[in-house]
Amino acid sequence: MKPTEILSMIEEAAGTRMFEDRRDKALKTMSKKDKKVEEINELLKEEIEPKLDKLKMDKRAFLDFQQAQSDLERLTKIVVAHDYLKNQASFPSVGV
Repeated sequence: MKPTEILSMIEEAAGTRMFEDRRDKALKTMSKKDKKVEEINELLKEEIEPKLDKLKMDKRAFLDFQQAQSDLERLTKIVVAHDYLKNQASFPSVGV
């Protein structure tokens, strides 16, 4: 018998062969899982992160627009109040 065959028989008789088979199976499973994780990370990097970055920029632009809209409304109210007071001064009310 060849040395590898003898070693295989000794391992099987000692009961270690079963554990090596399990270890090999676990290593194959881990390799498959690692490949899947790499695929997911690649998907995140190539597709999801660019979309997320664009959405963040859109959000910032929208918040800036909202702030400008709020400022415009506040300033419009000030202008209307100023015009009202100016017109009040132009037309004094008649005393009773």
